[in-house]
Amino acid sequence: MPMPQGRRWSRHGQTVILAFLILVNTPLLANDAPANIRTFNVTCPAASLLPIIDASYHACNNGYDDGSCDRFVDAYAKLLPTYDCQRPIDATPVKKFVVPAIWLAEEGAEEDYIRLLWRLASEERMYTKSFPDAVRKARLLFASKEFAHSLDGAVAEEWNEKHEQIARAVREEARNGMKAISPAKK
Repeated sequence: MPMPQGRRWSRHGQTVILAFLILVNTPLLANDAPANIRTFNVTCPAASLLPIIDASYHACNNGYDDGSCDRFVDAYAKLLPTYDCQRPIDATPVKKFVVPAIWLAEEGAEEDYIRLLWRLASEERMYTKSFPDAVRKARLLFASKEFAHSLDGAVAEEWNEKHEQIARAVREEARNGMKAISPAKK
C-alpha cells in the first residue's frame, strides 16, 4: 500500500494493517488439529473422492440420467467432515488446523459444486422422475449443519441465506409430514 504524500504511517497504523493481514490469511472456520495428529491427509478422503465428485458433477450438471446426481450428492456428503484434512495454508508455525475435505478441491470447484447442490435442492425443474432420490438427499444435505459449517468467508456470505431458506423449508416439510418440495411451490 503506498504511503500517503506528506505523511508517515504511524506505528499504530502499521499494527492495524499487520493484524488485518494476519486475520485475512488465517483460516476462519478451520478447527485446531487434535494434538494426537502429527501427519495430515492420511485418512482424508479428498484424494479418492474429489475425482468422483468432479466426474459426477459434470454428468449431473449436464442432466445425465445415469445416477450421477446421486453419486454427486453422496460424495459431497462424505467430503464435509474434517478428518485429518489440511491444505498448505492450514499449517502455520504456531498452529495446525484441519478443514472439511471439500476445501481441498481445486480453486473454484467448491463454488461450482455448491451451485449444483443448490440447483438440485431448490429448482422445480430438477423434480423429475429421473432425480427424486438425488433431489431429496440434496435438500437434506444443503439444509444440514455440516454443510453450513463447511461454508467460509465469501462463500459463506453468498450461500448462508440460501442454506437457511432450504433449512426452513425442510423443517416445515418435516413438521407437515411432506416430501421434499421446492420453495417455489409454497
